[in-house]
Amino acid sequence: MELSQLNKDQILDIKPTFAKALLIPALLCVGLGIFVLQKPLVWQDIFVLVIFYQIALFGISVANHRYFSHKAFKATPFFEFILFLTSGIAFQTPALTWAAVHRKHHQYSDREEDPHSPWFKEGRALNFWEGFWHSHVYWIFDLKILSLIKKYTPDLYQNTRLVKWQRYHVLVGVIGVIIPGFIEAAMLGSWDGFIRGVFWGGFFRVMLLHNAIFLVNSWGCHYGMGYRAHETTDKSTNNAWLFPFILGEAWHNNHHAYQASATTSHRWYELDPHYWMLKIFEKIGWASDLRKHA
Repeated sequence: MELSQLNKDQILDIKPTFAKALLIPALLCVGLGIFVLQKPLVWQDIFVLVIFYQIALFGISVANHRYFSHKAFKATPFFEFILFLTSGIAFQTPALTWAAVHRKHHQYSDREEDPHSPWFKEGRALNFWEGFWHSHVYWIFDLKILSLIKKYTPDLYQNTRLVKWQRYHVLVGVIGVIIPGFIEAAMLGSWDGFIRGVFWGGFFRVMLLHNAIFLVNSWGCHYGMGYRAHETTDKSTNNAWLFPFILGEAWHNNHHAYQASATTSHRWYELDPHYWMLKIFEKIGWASDLRKHA
């Protein structure tokens, strides 16, 4: 069933608030952490943390970034649904919002109109700490979401299937926090494992990954850290220090030089495991037309 424009707008125009996006999750993370961190770390904790961290990172790097934002490859309807699920598990802004913000970022990268620039806000130059916090997280609360989506992602706005899916973004995110609890409870054979799993694979994983991704804007790849392999009109850099946390997304200058490429690797030592995964999905017929830099 088609959605009216009013229905679409109601689904998409959901603005994050400080309490829901930061304060409540932080308090829950700290509260669970006080309980969990009194207990010795076990391998099951690390297991759920690593597995769900990598699923969520895939949702940001491959789903939100390379697919929804840049159309760097084509996906079957089934694979597109998998991409949506991983995007929701990542629990950042919903896919259409993420893509709209990112496309605007590329159009005005490191200039006054850049939505998460560490250099400017509303035409005003920022000092280091102002720029750090604005580009790291505070920019989220300044978004005019509906107008951004309509202007920068009209293709996604017209895709009724994606708009309908976006209604379930928060639900998928919450489920993605809870499922690690059931997995670790089953692995440990006790309900104590449920709390441990919700903390390590849920709240702590969300906090760790969010901050790793936000560091691309606030410190790692737009504030002069790292190296520049390509002369671009922005200040983007590649930063190997971020690779263990965000994999190929660390080669940010490469990405700015070739934005629609399905890979960020331009040299043998610039590893991009998510591209290797896309090649596997291409082999089994889920992905096709992987675009690559010349």
